[in-house]
Amino acid sequence: MNYKKMIVDTMNDIYSNSLTTSSGGNISLIDKDGNIFISPSGLDKGALREDLICIVDSNGNNLSKYKPSMELPFHSKIYRIRKDVAAVVHTHSPYLTAYSLIDGAPETKISYFHYKSNNSIAKAGYDIPGSIELGDKICKKIEEGYDSVMMRNHGAVVIGKNMPDTYRKMESLEHCASINVLAQSLGGVKTLTLEQLKSYQDKEENYSISDINEIVDEDIEKAVSELKQYANRCYNHEYFLSCMGVISVKVSGGMLITSRDCDRRDITNSGKYSGVTFIKDNKIYGEYPDMSWKLHLEIYKNSDMNSIFTALPKYIGAYIAARSDIDSRTLPESYIMMRQVLRYPALSDIENKEKIAKNITEVNPVAIIDNSCVVCGGKTINKAFDRLEVCEATAKAYYITKSIGKALNIEDKEIKKIEDYFNLPL
Repeated sequence: MNYKKMIVDTMNDIYSNSLTTSSGGNISLIDKDGNIFISPSGLDKGALREDLICIVDSNGNNLSKYKPSMELPFHSKIYRIRKDVAAVVHTHSPYLTAYSLIDGAPETKISYFHYKSNNSIAKAGYDIPGSIELGDKICKKIEEGYDSVMMRNHGAVVIGKNMPDTYRKMESLEHCASINVLAQSLGGVKTLTLEQLKSYQDKEENYSISDINEIVDEDIEKAVSELKQYANRCYNHEYFLSCMGVISVKVSGGMLITSRDCDRRDITNSGKYSGVTFIKDNKIYGEYPDMSWKLHLEIYKNSDMNSIFTALPKYIGAYIAARSDIDSRTLPESYIMMRQVLRYPALSDIENKEKIAKNITEVNPVAIIDNSCVVCGGKTINKAFDRLEVCEATAKAYYITKSIGKALNIEDKEIKKIEDYFNLPL
């Protein structure tokens, strides 16, 4: 395993996604021999190379020509006290940093996804960066069993069993913090209860999986390529996280859907059929499907949609977490693409799939499920993606408007003109 490359690739993602500055944050990995691979001190995080990554052996000796990150003391101590940990990520991401400035932490029970990624967050007091004292404060919480720690006036630290797992935790935690902050002006977040969270957890079933190569035809092969391109596009536009966001399409008498653990960052460069699942006649091929696959399948049974996106982008996510209404009568494009947005209470995606599926049509192609996701359907994958894009753009514009005045929605008589002019289905 190329640990240096993994450090460089992860830091590139962290920096390009504005989760840290060129001089801030640090990440590390430990190998089976106790060698710590860690980002260097004082070098540009936006231009790291493998030859710049530092190696510190199990005795604390620096084997590199560059100085390791000043936060090495707490990285090395974490590895000593938690043998289940193989990666540490510390960032100065903007929303988590904001929480650190108030000695706070975001509420993760806004969705099952966020809670699953970071179900408990500790708070460590302030101390000088790189100091033994700061390391002791962080490690006290790590030793108590926490995987995520907020440092007052400093940022956040997360740990994990490997680097992809740890990066996903940090990415999810920052996303969660952003939704928490945005939702404040919408009345604040409304959380799921522990019982509701358990209802989602109980749906994480394991299935018998068959080889996808058994059933691949030309249409499936083409759909796989297209689905991967859109998944990567959604990630680049921040509609998906690396570990969150689902696309499905109807193809070859079945359904192709993103898999449960696929990495949306790099899905186009993964194996030919890696990251996807095909489902037909209650048989599953490829990889474990995302847990929302039954909702997608139900929609296809009850509508003329050919593609479905489910996601939780930041701005629409704020309205979803706050359970606040979002109006599509803002721009003609918004109404044309979104129509009258459907709204369902929390847990509807697992307890009332049939009702959602029955109502997702070209007349009502967008639905919000509180504390879960937005559902966007279309006759084509591009149409479904377009609706997701317009939905997030509308939510963002609607949100920004709050700081300058009251949004003036398009009047009913003008909506009727739009419906007639564009021959919208009724």
